Amino acid sequence: MPASPALCGEDMEYAGVDLPVIMVSPSKYELPADGIPSSFSVITEEDIVSTGKVSVKEVLRTVPGLNVVQSGSFGAPTSIFTRGTESSHTLFMIDGVKVFDPTSTNGAFNLANITLDNIERLEVLRGPHSTLYGSDAMGGVINVITKKGRGTPRIWASFEGGSYDTLKEAVGSYGEIKGFSYSAAFTRLNTDGISKADEKYNNEEEDSYENMSFSAKVEYEPYESIRIGSTIRRTEAEIEIDDAGGYNGDDPNRRNTENLTAVSAYLELAMSEWWDASLRWFRMHNERFDKDFSDDVDTNEYLYAKYEGLNTSYELHNTFKLKKFGTLSVGVDYDRQQSDPYLFSVAWWGNTIADTPKRKNHDTGYYIQHRYEIPGTFYAVLGARLDDHSEFSTNDTYKVHAKYIFDWGASIKGGWSTGFKAPSLYQLYDPSNGNSALEPEESETYELGIGQTLFDDKLEAECTYFYSELDNLIDWVLVDPLWFTGQYRNINRAEIWGLENTLFYELADTVDCSYSYTYMETENEATEESLDRRPRHKHALNLTYRPLESLDLNLSYVYSGNRKDRRWVGGTQSQIILGDYHKLDLSARYRVCDNMEVFSRIENMLDEHYQEVDGYGTAGLSVYAGLKAMF
Repeated sequence: MPASPALCGEDMEYAGVDLPVIMVSPSKYELPADGIPSSFSVITEEDIVSTGKVSVKEVLRTVPGLNVVQSGSFGAPTSIFTRGTESSHTLFMIDGVKVFDPTSTNGAFNLANITLDNIERLEVLRGPHSTLYGSDAMGGVINVITKKGRGTPRIWASFEGGSYDTLKEAVGSYGEIKGFSYSAAFTRLNTDGISKADEKYNNEEEDSYENMSFSAKVEYEPYESIRIGSTIRRTEAEIEIDDAGGYNGDDPNRRNTENLTAVSAYLELAMSEWWDASLRWFRMHNERFDKDFSDDVDTNEYLYAKYEGLNTSYELHNTFKLKKFGTLSVGVDYDRQQSDPYLFSVAWWGNTIADTPKRKNHDTGYYIQHRYEIPGTFYAVLGARLDDHSEFSTNDTYKVHAKYIFDWGASIKGGWSTGFKAPSLYQLYDPSNGNSALEPEESETYELGIGQTLFDDKLEAECTYFYSELDNLIDWVLVDPLWFTGQYRNINRAEIWGLENTLFYELADTVDCSYSYTYMETENEATEESLDRRPRHKHALNLTYRPLESLDLNLSYVYSGNRKDRRWVGGTQSQIILGDYHKLDLSARYRVCDNMEVFSRIENMLDEHYQEVDGYGTAGLSVYAGLKAMF
C-alpha cells in the first residue's frame, strides 16, 4: 500500500515510497510481515488516521476473526473474542506490557479506555501464541506499539467536538536529536453520553464519561550496537454506569473510576553479527473503584469497592542469526501478579463487607523458537515453551507453522499450535467462589489457508480455515441453590471452527479497498449450545478514497449477524438471541496547509439501534469535527 501524503507537516522521509510492513509480536524481533506464516493483521498509523476513530476498540471492530463487545457506550466495559475463544483468552499488550485486570473474575482486560493517540501501529495475532507469551495468549495477541519519535522536533495540538456534548483536546510532541528520540501525547475526552441501560427500556438518565490519557516513548542509541528505551501509558477514566441493563437499570449516582499505568524499560544489545540480546522490565498497575450512594429511589443504598491489581514481568530474549540455518530465539520470562480487592455495601437485603487478603502467584517461562526461510518462497516456524507456575506446576505448549509461495503468486499455509490459560486469582482464591484445585484451560488449534496475489500485488486475497478444541474450561457451578452459592470448576469443553476470508484491492493510486468475511461455528460441548456473543457471520469493509492530494475520505462498514446472550429471569438463566446489525461510518480529513488540517466523521450513519450485550444500548447517528495544528 503506498504511503499517503504527509499529515499536517509531520516528517515523512519516505512519503510516496512503498515500504514493507514490519512486525514484532510474532517473533519478538523486527520481521517483515510477508514472511510470517501464521494469521495476523496490522493496523498502521496511516490506517488509524484515515478512519478518524479515537479508540483502539473501534479500530479493532473491522479485524477478521475478532468480535468486539461493549456493555453500552462511552467507557462501558469492553471485551474481545478472538476466533470464538473467551474474552480472557486474548492477551492485550501495550509495548509488550501485559495489561489486564488481576481482580476481575477471569482476568480479562477492559479495552474501553485505550485511545489511539501516539500509536504507531496495532499488531493482531490470531490463534494460540502461548509458545512465546505463555498464559492468556490462548486465543490470540493484540499489541499496541507506541510511536517512535523521528525527524525535527515538532509540537502539535488538536481539538474535536460533536454529538452528546463531546469534547476532545490533545497536545503532543515528537522528534529526534543526536541519537535521542521521543514522542509524547496527552489527551482529554469528555462527553455527556447516553444511558448505559438501553433507552428503549425507559432509561432516560445520561451517563457521562471522562478520559485523560498520557503516552510517551523515549529511546537513546549511544552506539549502533546499544539501544536504551522506556515507554509509559497512563489512563484515568471516570464512567457513569447503571445497575443493570433492561428495565429499571438506571442509577443516577453510580460511578466507576479506572486508572491504568503500563511502564516498560529495555536494553537492546547487538552482541555480535549473529547474536542480539535484550533485557526488558514491565510493570502494570490497575486500580478500579465502584461507588454508589443513596438517591430519591434507593434511600438505603451505599457501595464502595476498590480493586487493585499489579503485574510485574522480566524477560531476557536472545536472537541468534544462523545464516542459512535460519534464526533461533531463546528466552526466559518471569511474571508475578497480585490482587487486592475490598468491598463494602449497604442494601435492602443487608450489609456486606469483603476485605479479601492480598493474593499473589507467579510463573516462569522458558521458550525456544526457530524460524527458517527461503526468501520469497518458503517460511517456517517451530516453537516450544515450558511454564513453571506457582499453583499448577508445569505446562508445555508447542507451535508449528509454515507457508509456501508459488511463482505465480499463489500461496498455501498451515499450522498446528497449542495454548493454555492459567486460572485467575479470583477463580483460585476468592473466599466464596474460589477453587485452588483448578487446572489451566487448554487449547489445540489447526489452520489451513490459501492465498493469491494478482495485478502486481495490487490485489491480495486469502481464505483461512481454523479449527480449535478447548479443554478444561472454567465455569461457575451452582453448589447451594438455597443460598445461591457456587464454585469455579473445570467442567466445560468447546469446539470452534470457521473461515476467515480477506481481500485487499488497490483499485487506483487514489483508492484502496479492504474486505473481510468471517464465518464461525461454536459449540459448548457440555450444553450443546453455541457460545455467547459470537456471531456466525461478520462482514467488514474499509474504503479509502483520495480525490485530492490534500483530501482523504474513508468509509467503514461492519455487519454482525445474530448471536446469543444470557438473560436472568426469576432467578434462572436462559439463552436469548440478539438481532443482527449494520454499522456504517464516514470520515474526512483535509490538509489546509503544511501546518494545519481539519477533519470530521459521522458514526452509525444508518442510525441503527442495536445491542451488543442484552439490555445495554448503543449510540445512534453521531457527528464530530475538529482541527489539528503543527508547530
